[in-house]
Amino acid sequence: MKAPVILLFLSALLAAGTCLECEVCSGPGNTCNGVMTTCSSGEDSCFLALIERSETFGSVKYIQTMKGCVTSRVCGRSPAIFNSAVKQRIALTCCTGNSCKTASAQLSAENVVPNGLYCPYCIVLGSTYSCNATVSACTGEENQCLNVTGSHGSGPGNMATSFISCATPSACALVDAFGDGSQKVFEVFQLNISQHMCARALGLASSSPGHSRLLLPAFSGLILAMFLA
Repeated sequence: MKAPVILLFLSALLAAGTCLECEVCSGPGNTCNGVMTTCSSGEDSCFLALIERSETFGSVKYIQTMKGCVTSRVCGRSPAIFNSAVKQRIALTCCTGNSCKTASAQLSAENVVPNGLYCPYCIVLGSTYSCNATVSACTGEENQCLNVTGSHGSGPGNMATSFISCATPSACALVDAFGDGSQKVFEVFQLNISQHMCARALGLASSSPGHSRLLLPAFSGLILAMFLA
């Protein structure tokens, strides 16, 4: 009877010894330094995220780096681009063990060329949802319209929020993994996501600038109906 008990004890020791440890930190710039932290159950990867935030109509860019524990389901969902009033680009790299010492996350050159696709653009702060959407031209690899509902801020001062914007498929995938650990990446935005939906961005059939401008209001309502149906 003693042998099975000893085996169970050894198994418990081995399981405890295999707990993943990751460096946890967040700070401005292209790197950050933190302390090694034991990951929670189910978190089987370390992550390194490079986050770039820039004003849509400005040239000022802010870079922030995050490191921590995550589930492997979040890995491979990069680059994630959310093109709202503040454009956000996220490069995410996962690693384990010694590979984390040389891991790096890099963002490619920003592609600002319109791709002929459009999404409604709307940001709502407050509990009453009222979206008077305009139309936003998607750029580069942005071929999805992302609708997110949740809250912004932390503690008792948080506020209900919702937004719709152009996004890349990787951005939709990253939001889709919010319950599996990607919420740690969104902490830098103080964004807690409760509901989300992605739909394929649509293109205007006419190439005439004047005709396109006339179609934009109806076009915005068409895409918005995709989310509100």
